[in-house]
Amino acid sequence: EGPKPRFGDWLNYDVTPKGYLSICYYAYDTSLMIKFSQILGKADKESYYKELLGRIIEHYHENYVTDGEINVKTQTAYLLPLAFDMIEGELYEKTVKQLEQKIIDNDYTLSTGFVGTGVLNQTLAKVGLDKLAYSLLLQTKDPSWLYSVRQGATTVWERWNSYTKETGFGDVGMNSFNHYAYGAVAEWMYSSVAGIKPDPEAFGFDGRCILAPTPDTRSDDEIPAGQKRITMAEATYKGIVSRWEYENGRFVWKCVIPDGSATVKFPLLYGQKTVEINDLTFTAKQLGGKIEGDRMIFELSAGTYIVK
Repeated sequence: EGPKPRFGDWLNYDVTPKGYLSICYYAYDTSLMIKFSQILGKADKESYYKELLGRIIEHYHENYVTDGEINVKTQTAYLLPLAFDMIEGELYEKTVKQLEQKIIDNDYTLSTGFVGTGVLNQTLAKVGLDKLAYSLLLQTKDPSWLYSVRQGATTVWERWNSYTKETGFGDVGMNSFNHYAYGAVAEWMYSSVAGIKPDPEAFGFDGRCILAPTPDTRSDDEIPAGQKRITMAEATYKGIVSRWEYENGRFVWKCVIPDGSATVKFPLLYGQKTVEINDLTFTAKQLGGKIEGDRMIFELSAGTYIVK
């Protein structure tokens, strides 16, 4: 289980074994060491860590995959191998579906602790479940982010129910009201909802970024009871601005690129094959870009743009 694992998926609603968490993070740590070795030009270290990662993933499959599916049936157990690129093929596809169904069967609420919640919506976005991420964000039942808000939260609490209007304060022995672990969802708000992401080929946001806004496209029958579709979002980071809204039923995105350039991945929501940039119409070819799936990908230099 690793060196003295203690807290595990802290304050989880469904318990994921600590050994499971340890092996997933061992794989993740090793994958980072592979990247570091490549950056530093350490070919011998890269080979060592690639061989180690292979053995870790083999151990994972031997212990936690039975009859073609993961044998630990919690949201966190499904999230981690997806987040850390530990599975592929049919197992990957099956795990995505099982994760989706697990959340839906839980009445669109999470059951993750500190570990799982930290990667929850980010991983849903990674595997194409953006709509489900929106449904989790806007949930007001216990446990959820807005449940705490409904109980009066103006900060992120250690527990979803650190205070409730019905029963008051929880156990004062462990009941922090400024405990930001669950606030990790803000990463998803910036990187997916607003779409502001660092370019992995650049140093932080120094002159390069990726802009890939992901609007709330849930259909009426996909929206849980009591929720409404988000129709506008805006975020800024290091001078980068990303703001989108629907105008007369059309998705309109405004961005500010303060310096350098950005790779734009613009969502094509209506089967469109062209985009308007500052009132001029372009095809992907004219922009030197391409269409992949439901996004047009192209480059923009520093400036202010309205794209629709």
